[in-house]
Amino acid sequence: MKWTPSRLIELFKTHNPWLAALSPASLGQLIDAGKLVDLKNSEEVANRLEPCTAVYLIVSGALRVYSGSRQGKEYLVSILEPGNIFGLLGSLDGKPNPHDAIAEGDTVCLKIPDAQFRTLVDQNQEIRQTLLNVFCDRLRLSFQVQEDFALRSSRSRLAGRLLTLSMAYGYSSEEGMVMGIRITQDSLGAMAGISRQRTNMYLRGMERADILRLNAGRIVILDLDKLKEVARLDDEGE
Repeated sequence: MKWTPSRLIELFKTHNPWLAALSPASLGQLIDAGKLVDLKNSEEVANRLEPCTAVYLIVSGALRVYSGSRQGKEYLVSILEPGNIFGLLGSLDGKPNPHDAIAEGDTVCLKIPDAQFRTLVDQNQEIRQTLLNVFCDRLRLSFQVQEDFALRSSRSRLAGRLLTLSMAYGYSSEEGMVMGIRITQDSLGAMAGISRQRTNMYLRGMERADILRLNAGRIVILDLDKLKEVARLDDEGE
């Protein structure tokens, strides 16, 4: 597919509420400052030990954002799909990104070098305001995560993460809502702040209750309403 500037503007305005707030002129400046790059599956985009060099706007495919340990364990932060932005923090402050990122399958991104991106932020008030909105929304989300850890049970948090992932990456099938990404129980547990053993125990319990099914590394949500009910329970004994 040939990605003309007009097609890119349509894509970003359709899939990203922050970019949708920009005028076509400002969004066009962002597009003109970057170039399209083709990434192969698992190709590295960012290493949290190295300085950031660019902002990436995902055009097709996806970026897998994660943190890895020396023991080889992975904590999945997010799967960024078309329209999403990666690399804002590192490009603005010149420090490494807080997470690693690789291509999830063959991926196309609009890559904007950090120097050009900072120039646009300095010179374009509309882009600057949009960035402030992005950071405010992300800060609110971090507050919500802290509140979840303080007030909700571990089983409730796990159900909440499953709901979030199913809404972002799920697709309907005859057997239910299939999670469109593969995620290890280690990563899923880390997202809910619980151990792999407890994650497995809760998942098996939900499977016995016909809420979900574990199927060859993928999770299938069988009863979305029951999962929402579990996510609302705050009593650890539930």
